[in-house]
Amino acid sequence: IGTVVTSFPDGRLAISDLNLSAAAITLAGDIDIGPDGLPEKMNIRGEISSEAGAILLPVSGPATRVDRVDLDVQFDAAEKDGWAGDFHVLGLRRAGFSAKELNLGGRGRIVSGPAASVSAAIEFSATELDLGNPEATQALGEAVSGSAQIDWTSGAPLRLSDLRIDGETYALDGSADVSFASTGPAISGKAQFKADELAAFSGLAGRTLGGAVTFSTEFEVEPLAGNFDVSAKGSSNDLIVSHPQADRILAGTTELDLTARRDETGISARLATLRSPNAELTGQATLKSGGSSLSVSGTLRDASILVPDAAGPIRLRVNADEDTNRAWAWQADAAMEGSRLTAAGTARDIYGTPEVAASGQFQAGDLSHFATLARRPIAGRLEVDFDGKLASDFSRVSAALTGTATDLKTGTAEADRLLAGDLVFDVRGGLDGDFIYPVSYT
Repeated sequence: IGTVVTSFPDGRLAISDLNLSAAAITLAGDIDIGPDGLPEKMNIRGEISSEAGAILLPVSGPATRVDRVDLDVQFDAAEKDGWAGDFHVLGLRRAGFSAKELNLGGRGRIVSGPAASVSAAIEFSATELDLGNPEATQALGEAVSGSAQIDWTSGAPLRLSDLRIDGETYALDGSADVSFASTGPAISGKAQFKADELAAFSGLAGRTLGGAVTFSTEFEVEPLAGNFDVSAKGSSNDLIVSHPQADRILAGTTELDLTARRDETGISARLATLRSPNAELTGQATLKSGGSSLSVSGTLRDASILVPDAAGPIRLRVNADEDTNRAWAWQADAAMEGSRLTAAGTARDIYGTPEVAASGQFQAGDLSHFATLARRPIAGRLEVDFDGKLASDFSRVSAALTGTATDLKTGTAEADRLLAGDLVFDVRGGLDGDFIYPVSYT
């Protein structure tokens, strides 16, 4: 091994006559670095190979072996500003990762001076990948290829454009600008992702997936400050997540339009659209100390998806607002054919021992719609007003139910005989610490 390193007063650095030679490794060349830190010359060629077979690389971690490695980087500013480089690996093997072939190539320009700039057109590929995890290998695929353009000019943002990654069942395109300031880096860009066969990701998800998705996003991120502004739009086709109700809701084409933002005032999010042939959901949320809010509304066009014995649509609306004492006031309204629930209440101490209070009314013209959910042959008409409180540790519980019913059926013959006809009821009870309020009813 040998080399000559020369440092000049103006800041230039020259590494000349680089020569590394061993049984399976050769590396030779010259590198000149200018006073601005940019290369003025690069002439590097290297090779790792052996007629005896795979070579053990001197790297930390698990034993890493290769069949062959080739490296070639060329640039000479005295002749032209173009540079080229190629890195080629055959037969890479180590615990948890292997590849038959890895390729990385680049071409571009290096310009010194007041308007210094560097550009690089990168291409890469990998074949017969094995990530040491069947689920990960299935998701990523055994062959991946891609390309990107990188441009830097003194005083301007670092630009990544024409990013393209292609797998066996997916593709990613994108671009981004990275600028640097005293407050830290700022990243802005956009990306598009397409997966034609989500089934390939089933192993990673731990459940059977299916269908296809496409989505695009635009983003601005300040990592050190924790700020972001992100929007995402996309669609899926016959999405399967292995949940019977969700799969029925997501059947067909589902569209998504979502935005999220975080700044010094807090976090806000808006769901402009989540729409499928069977459902539609919209909402928005703002999270900030003593001033958070939530609003959600939606429609399920076929109630039988959630309530098997019901028909017609289900409509839902929920609103919640936090006051300066961090207590929440909420309202909810849900309705389907023949039934409706309206409620309002408060939620306090949600970061300690939450206590929820609720009051409202539930009306059901035919309880048999809920028989499958209740797993009992219930039936009859019910109208009930309710008022109650519940602490999460059950130290405080109170409930009051008043209402009317007609021909209630519970699936128990003795109870059904008692509940036949018209019924008026008033039931109350509670628990406060060790004191139990007696249950009273009429």
